Amino acid sequence: MRSGLLKALVTVCILAVRINASVAQTTDSGTQTLDEVVVTAQKRAENVTTVPIAIAVLSNQDLIDSGLQSTQDLEWAVPGLVFGNTNGFAEPYLRGVGSDLITPGQESPVGFYLDGVYLPLNTDLLQEFDDISRIEVLKGPQGTLYGRNTTGGAINIVTRDPQQTFSTDASVSAGNFGYAKAVTYVTGGLTDSLSANFSGVYTDHNGFVDVINTGEHVDSLDQFGFRGKLKYDINGHWDVVFGADYLEKHDTSDTVYTALVGSNTPLPPGVGPAFQPYTTYTDVNPPPHRESTDFGSNLTVRGQLGWADFTSITGFRDDSFSTLSDGDGTTLALLAYASIEGEQQFTQELQLVSSGASPLQWLGGLYFLRAIVYDGPVNVWSGIPVTEPANAADLTGRGRITSYAGYGQVSYALPDGLKLIGGLRTTDERRSLIQQTDFTTDFLDPAVRAASDLPPLQASKSWTSTDPKATLQWEKSGQLLYASYSTGFKAGSYNLISPSFPGPLDPEKIRAYEVGGKHDLPFLNNANLDWSVFYYHYTNIQLAVQDPATQGQDASQNAASSINKGVDLDLVVPIIRNLTAKVGMEYLDARYESYPDAAVYNVVDGLLDTAAYTKSVDASGNRMERAPLLTSTVQVQWSVPLPTGSIATTASYYHNSGFYFDAAEEFQQKAYNLANLRVEYAAPGSRWSVAAWIDNAFNATVIGGIGVSPYVVGAFYNDPRLYGLSASLHY
Repeated sequence: MRSGLLKALVTVCILAVRINASVAQTTDSGTQTLDEVVVTAQKRAENVTTVPIAIAVLSNQDLIDSGLQSTQDLEWAVPGLVFGNTNGFAEPYLRGVGSDLITPGQESPVGFYLDGVYLPLNTDLLQEFDDISRIEVLKGPQGTLYGRNTTGGAINIVTRDPQQTFSTDASVSAGNFGYAKAVTYVTGGLTDSLSANFSGVYTDHNGFVDVINTGEHVDSLDQFGFRGKLKYDINGHWDVVFGADYLEKHDTSDTVYTALVGSNTPLPPGVGPAFQPYTTYTDVNPPPHRESTDFGSNLTVRGQLGWADFTSITGFRDDSFSTLSDGDGTTLALLAYASIEGEQQFTQELQLVSSGASPLQWLGGLYFLRAIVYDGPVNVWSGIPVTEPANAADLTGRGRITSYAGYGQVSYALPDGLKLIGGLRTTDERRSLIQQTDFTTDFLDPAVRAASDLPPLQASKSWTSTDPKATLQWEKSGQLLYASYSTGFKAGSYNLISPSFPGPLDPEKIRAYEVGGKHDLPFLNNANLDWSVFYYHYTNIQLAVQDPATQGQDASQNAASSINKGVDLDLVVPIIRNLTAKVGMEYLDARYESYPDAAVYNVVDGLLDTAAYTKSVDASGNRMERAPLLTSTVQVQWSVPLPTGSIATTASYYHNSGFYFDAAEEFQQKAYNLANLRVEYAAPGSRWSVAAWIDNAFNATVIGGIGVSPYVVGAFYNDPRLYGLSASLHY
């Protein structure tokens, strides 16, 4: 196996990859080149080839060509990113760093930013794409410039700003399973100094999962969203941009699962659970469903002071969702859940970035966050139909978050292409549990906790984290080498609805060492090669446990430490005129360094023990969750000019060597391969185009996440094969 892996690594080194927005162009002399890609990963506009960070960059056209419809699809184009989805909660992992916690306030350690505003709620991370300018995936801790909750990395979603020149785009798609998607975008000037844009997206498909006992189809999608911006150019040096976005879902997506392991509870024949992928049983009437709304607004002020550039980003988000789900997956009224969760957040960031061409460059900033998180009421029906009032675990929890931070980074250019970069961020964060009730019981009352034999509770706690970063960089004539040391932390938190494990959880910490390079390769038709080697020490990891007192609702605790190490390789090769290949891979060895008391599912002889459905094992040395040994991508793009337009073909391939969902290595996603194909005809001037496409051409069965109740461990599956036609207009 090692010989085969070594051969694979050598082959990829010779062939391939930087997955980014680079597109091959042909110069007047016939030489193939790649477009310059500008990113703001370090809070200033820079060419991606000069940034000493492992970055994947995807433009809007890259997303379309690759068949990437939503944030969950990003893993198909970014080696090392595994994007899970459990019951509608996004679970992104970068280089083995991620989280399966789903309580509001227990955010992902891969930070998501929309136009510079942090997205806090995990359900809000599942977004359909519409007016994207580019997406930047920053691998590795970003604690200095991005702060809390970026121990794994950061994903910046940048949407298009309004333009004075009128233009519009519109596209419609239709496919199997009743799939339909419509996207529209329009921008233009309202006055000489005021411009606006508007975008909308609507997506719908029928259910992917068959309910055996009723003949219904669930796991359907029905959502729409829109975004609008106003841009006011005060003068040639200052402008103001106001934006607002709204997303709404009314569907059964991600509310049902197929059983992986049944329980030892005796059941009559034929009532379930179902073990065939994309099938289920349920007794819930109405069927399991989900409703969610995500609203955000932001105000960005940008200006030039002469000696520095100023940016102010003010953001507000109000995200919420409600869900009804079957907890046993049978036709019996054994268990069902209904919950309401959400978060309201206000953020303010101020930045100053040096201007000019001095060898000394600097930036500094201040950051403030204030949020309210809530979970509940969470209603549970145990042994009765959902048509009756809930009879167990009517839980409600609320928490408050306040965070302040100051940060700065300085770089100094030395002779011979050397550069020193140093940065520091200090964050002070306070978390408070302000409500936790069960029917009329107040679990914040010390007397109630003592009478219920529950541990004492510290209802408020503060943490301070100082996160430095240091980089030595060498750059010359299309060649970049760097070595960096960085740290990051994921904020502490509370389990809002877990009386037995309320917390507080202490912050996670990570220390990362990385060396890498970015190279133009004239001998390989001006290809670009990126590579990096990384080593992480990840401590105080926050991991999920099961709290029987809440009828299987997730709780969490600080438990483990790990060592994550690996290699990234990315290459873009302009092969011949109008033909470009992109290849990427990541080799990852991520194992628990110490996890002596891992709370895992108690599977005995292939069945979940309902009397004690969790057990403790020593998981030290085991592979981490969602940490595949190898992920790789290959993409070939070929454009053929015609007298009456052009034909563009894109073939994308993704390989994942498989991974585990639990520390005990009990539940596994085996190795799988995905392929997306797209063929598009564009009329002269690209005023309109039509395309045929197929996603997941091999119809691979991929588990997006697993959920557990006292009766079953079930799998939430990713989308099966989808295919269809699209038509677009561009003016």
